[in-house]
Amino acid sequence: MRSLASANFMGAIAAITILAGICGIVACGPRYDPVPAPTIPPAAQPAASTSILTLQKMSKIQNVGLGSPGEVRRATLSSEPVPVVTVRLDALRKYDSKQGLSQLTASPTEVIYPVSVDSIVRSSVTVADVAGNWQGSKYGDIDLAKRLNAVRTGEAKRANVPASSFFMYRIPALGVELLAHKEGEETKLTPIDDDPRFAFKAGHTLSAEEAMRRIVPVARSYNGLPG
Repeated sequence: MRSLASANFMGAIAAITILAGICGIVACGPRYDPVPAPTIPPAAQPAASTSILTLQKMSKIQNVGLGSPGEVRRATLSSEPVPVVTVRLDALRKYDSKQGLSQLTASPTEVIYPVSVDSIVRSSVTVADVAGNWQGSKYGDIDLAKRLNAVRTGEAKRANVPASSFFMYRIPALGVELLAHKEGEETKLTPIDDDPRFAFKAGHTLSAEEAMRRIVPVARSYNGLPG
């Protein structure tokens, strides 16, 4: 009986060793922890409150998504703004898949506030960190507000996660904007625009690993010229 028990024990050890070797090859489970949404600095909110006043004044002379004077007065800032992490091209070229998105994630450089009228997203204001001072930087980007809201609302419902858990990676050199959120034990990335360079479809979510597998080679070969 002792010999049989010993043989079973040694067999179990061998199985564990083999399994560990296989996991080392095929990367069983997530290879890195999911990236949490970056914290929005407290100074962003006062800047946004000032910016919506500017947006309301601008509505008198140009189309910023707000219609009648009554709608202008009812315009409100979203309570679920979107922090934006800017990813530089040089950082993207050094991307190491073993470390994952943590090497690209930093404090937000901008925060997008959708602007609603009667709970319907109509416009947006963006505030940015300018030399440590948060201030309004973009006003009345109607198209961005609607695309962002549509994708985020759809993904929040599909994944059953709060809208406030989303943030954005923006890659200015490549013109790429991806919404990010934690789903289970991994980070998911969702394009807000179609982009044939990466076979991206707006609102079609990918794993972070797959999205970066498509983006990084393009970043490393990009010559910096338009087109």
